[in-house]
Amino acid sequence: MWKRSTAGRIRRTVTGVFACGMIVALLADTALAARGRSSSSRGSVRNSGGRSTARTVQRPPQGGRTENRGSPPQSRGEQRPERYDDRGDRHDDQRDRREDRYDDQRDRREDRYDDRRDYREDRYDDYRRYRTRRHFWHAVGHAVYTLPPGHTTVVVYGSSYYYYSGVYYVRSGSTYVVVGAPVGAVVTVCPEGYTVVHVGPTAYYYYYGSYYVASGSGYLVVEPPVGATVTYLPDTATVTTVEGVTLYAYHGVTYRPYYADGEVVYVVI
Repeated sequence: MWKRSTAGRIRRTVTGVFACGMIVALLADTALAARGRSSSSRGSVRNSGGRSTARTVQRPPQGGRTENRGSPPQSRGEQRPERYDDRGDRHDDQRDRREDRYDDQRDRREDRYDDRRDYREDRYDDYRRYRTRRHFWHAVGHAVYTLPPGHTTVVVYGSSYYYYSGVYYVRSGSTYVVVGAPVGAVVTVCPEGYTVVHVGPTAYYYYYGSYYVASGSGYLVVEPPVGATVTYLPDTATVTTVEGVTLYAYHGVTYRPYYADGEVVYVVI
């Protein structure tokens, strides 16, 4: 009985091994067949163009994946000069903007410099006019009760005048009245703030309607010379009109105004 059971086990084992071998052989044949079909399928695609190639050909040329894959290197090569040109244009624009900014800054600096120079010149002119007119002075007809300290006495043809800084006084009762500079009066110095007026070869020293000429060691009061041009008149000068022409009169002298270099001047007529 032991021999029969052993023989049965051997037969079952052999049968199982044979069945496994058959299964393995069948699987191997199936795999080889599948591989052959796959190889033939790929070969047919390569030879005939295949569905993928046909699909690529059917697409528009500009949208095809195959063409697009090949175009970037060529496009980059073609666009590189354009990029260089654009970069050069940008550099030129930047340089032009820098130059424009520099020109604008330079113009503004020059304008500020011109404005400051004009301002200083205007202030100097104003100060010069101020110094010319700021000194002690009283108009003709003004009366005071006391004479200013430092006055001097000037005698002209027997008449006594009291002089101080270009102003002449005469006694009138208990007061002193300002009068015009008497012709023939001699003072040691010209009033501070005088201006020089040339008429021909003669230099006249003008101060608030009075004209002086150098005489010896002093200055002599003279009549206003015809043709003398002055830049201002005393505030008490009166305005008259003769045949439609505006004239100014002061201390018996007539002046005609006109423009010179944008300013009003007055000439003795």
